[in-house]
Amino acid sequence: MPVLPAKLHISFPMSAVKALVPKFHLQSHEEKCHSIFSFNFSFGAARTDGEGVERNWDELNGHGPSTAEMLPSHRWETLDDSCGWVNWRKTMGLGALKDIILISFADLPPAGYFLLKRLIVAIPQAIQTRNDFHALNVSLKADNPEELIAMERALAAWESDKTQPDPYRLPKSSELLFASICNKWFD
Repeated sequence: MPVLPAKLHISFPMSAVKALVPKFHLQSHEEKCHSIFSFNFSFGAARTDGEGVERNWDELNGHGPSTAEMLPSHRWETLDDSCGWVNWRKTMGLGALKDIILISFADLPPAGYFLLKRLIVAIPQAIQTRNDFHALNVSLKADNPEELIAMERALAAWESDKTQPDPYRLPKSSELLFASICNKWFD
């Protein structure tokens, strides 16, 4: 960091950075890691899959045969240059959003088109999800206020101390649980 210009220094503490696992890769980890490292349950992560860092591999895999015989430093430079090219193309595609009213979808570069398409779909969905959550929360407060308070306390305890019981993990099913459900249904 000290070798970078001051305007490129990170202005927040590194303790604010949280490691998460992309959704596609999360299932290969132990279940006890799912909630802790999931984008779904991380405050401020929004609805993302986190796979953006993995998407470069599609283009980088083609470099495998040509970099296999390179010395490590030359291989690193070649792959770094390729990643830079992919990132530059993505960045240039984002700029197409500024003139959206004046141009058609056919004129947009691919990255800009996909981002715009996602925004057009995501904004109404975000509004609907927020409204649904609000309605559910109001309903829970009216019907089960004690249970809602207990759930909020359990979540707050887990968020401040990950050794507390994980409120997102479902209990393991068992024959005993299945039998008790059946008994309630048939009584």
